[in-house]
Formats: sequence, structure tokens, C-alpha cells
Amino acid sequence: MRRLAVAFTSIMTLAAALMAGPYDGVYSFYKTITVTPSATGGDLAAQSNFPLLVRFYSTGGAGRGSDVMAGSANSGLDIRFTTADGSTPLAYERESWTGTSAAFWVRLPTINGTTGGGTGTPTQIRVYYGLVSASDSSSSSAVFDTAAGFRAVYHMNGASANADENDATQNGFTATSFGASGAAPSTGIGPSRDFSTHTSGDSSYFLIGRTQSNFGLHMISATNGTAVGIGALAMYTTDGGATWDTRKTSSLRQYLSLNAVACSPQTVNNCYAVGGGSYPTGNNATRFVAKSTDGGNTWAKQDSAAGSQTYFGISCNSDTSCVAVGGNSTTTRYYSNLQNSGASWATPTSTG
Repeated sequence: MRRLAVAFTSIMTLAAALMAGPYDGVYSFYKTITVTPSATGGDLAAQSNFPLLVRFYSTGGAGRGSDVMAGSANSGLDIRFTTADGSTPLAYERESWTGTSAAFWVRLPTINGTTGGGTGTPTQIRVYYGLVSASDSSSSSAVFDTAAGFRAVYHMNGASANADENDATQNGFTATSFGASGAAPSTGIGPSRDFSTHTSGDSSYFLIGRTQSNFGLHMISATNGTAVGIGALAMYTTDGGATWDTRKTSSLRQYLSLNAVACSPQTVNNCYAVGGGSYPTGNNATRFVAKSTDGGNTWAKQDSAAGSQTYFGISCNSDTSCVAVGGNSTTTRYYSNLQNSGASWATPTSTG
């Protein structure tokens, strides 16, 4: 099997502005970044629309970008990238800026490859910095352009174990985290998520997509509404159903189903989604209630309990008065009354 190892090295040197570009005479400083491709075991083909990761560090000298970190006038918001002659701005994304390190993704129109192995022809770009009045122009969707073939891009830099991952492209395919996949470690070549750290009895995974089998729908206006169904995801629309985005209601999706959703006619943003299922060992529960206070945009678990049956329907006539019904073919039907503004629900009462 042929193996290909690729290394990019950046050599940064301070240079005087010799040609007038959009940032020349405006910015205090610029540096030239030289990217030299090298390959073993085969050649590296030239690439177009290539997202180059550029890192700067506050220590280690100018060769590691300490002058850029120190010279940035606005915590990285003033950073700009251009082609080698400074004439054409390049799209970029500022992934992070901590004061001690920074990470930028820069879209290169082309990057040279190698021929006959070894080292290829360098590709150069410029980085400009040192303008107090500069506003932020970072754009992840311009770097990871869907027209260039990017469908979804995730930096895996979530700050917490349950954090979702945002899609860097304009598609906005959020990767919804389930089973506590672990916060992003700071070691390695970049941020990552740890799937060996997860909720006991459950799996760690991300769900990506905007479709599911739905059982219930409630529109709070002509444009905004929520659909619920298999899995602990609510589907949220702000354009009358033309497009939908996923909204998580529980960290343990695979054990739950949402069967109905209702919102208060008194305060339309107060909504409840009900259903049930079975959690893994140690977290057994069969009924489940989630609440939203912003019309379905965000949700939080409100009630779950073992030994009761799944909810299949809910109706609300005020902020403090909702009734959920459930049961199955082998047990009596029951209903539960909303209590404590949804923080808890009354003990199920049999109806027959």
C-alpha cells in the first residue's frame, strides 16, 4: 500500500509593502507565510479551494507568530489574509483566539503539489495585522464553501461533554451530541471529542440530520413551530415549515420517543413535549416531559419517572394547566396534571 505523508511548514518574515493592495497603507504590519509541500511514498497533487490551518503562538518568537499575537490591535478581529502580492483578500475563519494561541482557517485558491517526490514549489500568502478600527470579517462558510464540495465541517471544539458541534458550512447541519461524548482535549494536532467518556449504559455519538418520523406538531404562529417524534429531538421551524432544525430535549436520545407537543394559549412560548421510553440500566424511566420557554427553540427535561406509562397526548389551556395522557393496551389509561409551572407532574390517575 502506498502511503503519503504531507507536511506544511510556515516561514514568517517581516517585509515592507512594495505593492499597493486593499490593506497596504492601512494596516501597520504584514508578514509573508510560506507553505512548502513535501511528500513521501508518492506525489501530492495540487489542490484548489484548500482550507489551510494557520496557527500563531504568543511564545517562541516571530517564527511562531508571536509578533502577530502581540501586534494584533483587537484580539484577532483585525487579522486579514491575502494572496502573495497583497492584491486579493482571502476568505478566512477565526476558529480560536486565546491570547496565548490562535487558529485561523484560510481558503487558498490553489496550493502547489509535488512532482517526483520530495519538496514541491512553495505557496505564499500574507497576513495583515495591527488596525484598531478593523471589524470582524471571519466567515467559516466562505472558507468551507458548499460550492467547492463541502457538505459539513466540524471543528470538534465543544467546551463541555454534552456540547453539540456546529457545522462550519452554510448548510448548518448541527451535530447533536448524545451520551456525553467528552469535552474537547487541548492536546494533539487540534481539538477533538472523546467518545470513550460517556453516560453509563449508553453510547456516545453525534446525530447529524434534520429528518425523523414525527408524531406531533404545534405551531405558535404562522412561521414558528415544533414537530416531535422518534428520538428525543424536536424539529423547529421559523419559516412555516419550509426548513427545520433539530433541537435536543435529552442527552439520551436512543431510549426515548416524543409523541405530542402543546403550547400554552396564555403564553405561547411556554411549550411541553411529552413521550417516554426506557433509559439504560440505572436510569430507568418510562414517562418523559420536556419544557421550552422560547417557543420550541431550546428545551430542558422537566419530568421523568420509572413505573409509569408513556405519554401519548397533551393539552394546555394556560401556563399552569396542562393535562398529559398515556398508557398502553395492557394497563389502564391515566392522566397527569401540570404542577409547579411544569417542574413536576401529579401522580398519574387511572381513567379506567
